[in-house]
Amino acid sequence: RDSVVFTDQWFGTTSPSNELQTMTSGVWAYTPVMKAVNTDGTAAPVQNAYGYLRAPWNTNNAPYVARFNRTFEFETDVFPMCSDYIDVLNYDTWLEFGQNIANGAHGPIHGMIGGAWKANFSGWESAEKSMGATQAKLLVYLAVASYPQFWRDGIISCPDSCDDSTPISECQCSCATVPADDDVATDVASPLLQESGVFERLARHDTKQRLIERKIDDLTGAVSYSWVGVDELSQADTTDWFFRIVCEVAQTGDMLGSSSPVDPIFWSVHPTVDRLWQWKRLSADCSYNYTWPSGTSIYGTCSGHDEYDMLPYYGLNTHDTNRVFTNKGIYDFLDPVETTSPYVYDDFNWDHCLQDNTDVRNFCTGDSYDGSEGDSADSTGSEGGESQGPTDDTTSDSSGVSDDEHQGGESNVGVPTAKAFLGMA
Repeated sequence: RDSVVFTDQWFGTTSPSNELQTMTSGVWAYTPVMKAVNTDGTAAPVQNAYGYLRAPWNTNNAPYVARFNRTFEFETDVFPMCSDYIDVLNYDTWLEFGQNIANGAHGPIHGMIGGAWKANFSGWESAEKSMGATQAKLLVYLAVASYPQFWRDGIISCPDSCDDSTPISECQCSCATVPADDDVATDVASPLLQESGVFERLARHDTKQRLIERKIDDLTGAVSYSWVGVDELSQADTTDWFFRIVCEVAQTGDMLGSSSPVDPIFWSVHPTVDRLWQWKRLSADCSYNYTWPSGTSIYGTCSGHDEYDMLPYYGLNTHDTNRVFTNKGIYDFLDPVETTSPYVYDDFNWDHCLQDNTDVRNFCTGDSYDGSEGDSADSTGSEGGESQGPTDDTTSDSSGVSDDEHQGGESNVGVPTAKAFLGMA
């Protein structure tokens, strides 16, 4: 936070001290957040209650890019490390790579810059008294990252619209049912989170089962979930506290949510993801299965996430500016091995890792990393299936379709897990 990167000459402060939580000096002072309207002037289908281009669960009414360098009272103390790059490069399928790239490799930056706040928020204090500071802090991070799941499953409801003069205190999202202090948690929270699929979606993200463990009964096939590291007697209470904290929905900085591209620093953070992705695809020693299974979104059946769902952007193909791409189409178009990609990164050195005697490039599928400084793996020992390479599918269904064939689809963002609960929601 004291880096030159966060000075007025660069990207501005991460901790504005004004009511709007926005930068008031420097190159990016008062960077506006647009109202969510279509080109014909009609309201966009997804917006926050004040009409801004923000997630519905973020009732922030500030007209400028907002930042808050804490998640309530907690300051982010986890940052992307070279070991996180290595972890994501070790996945040998596009499905796993795509689901986990939002985690430790860059997710904590979103939390560090975006943050979350709410006047008179006290949920974590009660949880801290019950289960201790460490567990309460973890639940707070997880709760903020879980707003999208709770909203999509109808557990959280938000106002459709609020007049610009309406104070935030009167324009809040909430849960219809919240367990009281003396309620038995399993009577309210656990069944709802299981039946709605919230637990399942959290488990899909937490592939290494650092927080949520999925259990399948050998005889009945019934699926249940439990908190990792929490004893049996405290499982229900932990679920109850988690549910309550989520339902005390907060405002978040733009970098923490689906509006993150409005913050100028987004555009310097996300090439980290893209660069790792290119290295994965260029590395001939790393086995990589390109299959894009259907229905693999963490949100279940959710338009916009599957292979042939459309991306509503024109002009990506300079040779045919009237065409739009499917997810698979843009995936194939940007393959750095192919001549269609308009760019390839200048180098893949990760100099800051090399300075610590860790060469990220020497890790690939099947290798292990114990986190020790200077550790390096031999990529020739990779396991996993033989690389299938990108499919050569250049039909209109894959690479793009013309304007009159364009099919609409809701745009959604992923939700980080484990270390990346500090990331965007």
